[in-house]
Amino acid sequence: MLSDAIDAVDWSAVPVPPNPRYRPEVIVGSLRELATATTLDQAADAASRLAGGGIVHDHSGTVFPSASWAAPLLPDVVEQGHPHARVAAVGLLDDALCLHPPAGYNRVVTEHGMHVPIRCAVARSVRSRRDIVLAQGRPGKGLLAEVRLHWRFDIEETLPVSEGVVAAFDVLEGVLPSPPVEGEDVVSTVRAARCRSPRAPRLTAGGAAPVSAPLRPRLRRMRG
Repeated sequence: MLSDAIDAVDWSAVPVPPNPRYRPEVIVGSLRELATATTLDQAADAASRLAGGGIVHDHSGTVFPSASWAAPLLPDVVEQGHPHARVAAVGLLDDALCLHPPAGYNRVVTEHGMHVPIRCAVARSVRSRRDIVLAQGRPGKGLLAEVRLHWRFDIEETLPVSEGVVAAFDVLEGVLPSPPVEGEDVVSTVRAARCRSPRAPRLTAGGAAPVSAPLRPRLRRMRG
């Protein structure tokens, strides 16, 4: 059951930004209430707490690290919840993709990598449940359109093209931006990551990017 999945999450591991608008104490109870809501009032009440400091603070335009912990659970609400709860869950996921994290709290640890931007983690959770989201009609299509902007390029093989430039081949999630945008390199002891950021090498339209030698084992391209 969804309530069991909510309880199984290690919420104590969620980073706590020193932001007076963040209300971690409401997250678990509000997710449970959203999952079990049977009326509009119940769904709206639970969603308003999650949007008022639980996983985002919509009035200040802030998304918190807790959004990446909640993101794998909200598609279950979209699939199993009351119709009003489904709409609310889609809206919360959309907020999590569009709002901005507090300074110094943009990164989370996920099963897919270390130091993953919050919005990249949320996008991956939504993308993995695409059919469920798409079934929600216009709101679902709008959410998936936002997800497409948060692209990820997993690279396991590279081919030298010219001095300082290699071609990178593997699987693309989302849509690469046009014109090209700059990105950011994040390297851990397990894998290398290349993420969307204002300060890093530029990806060319053809999929080739300047890549240094330490990035050869495995690359992940994300926009977050």
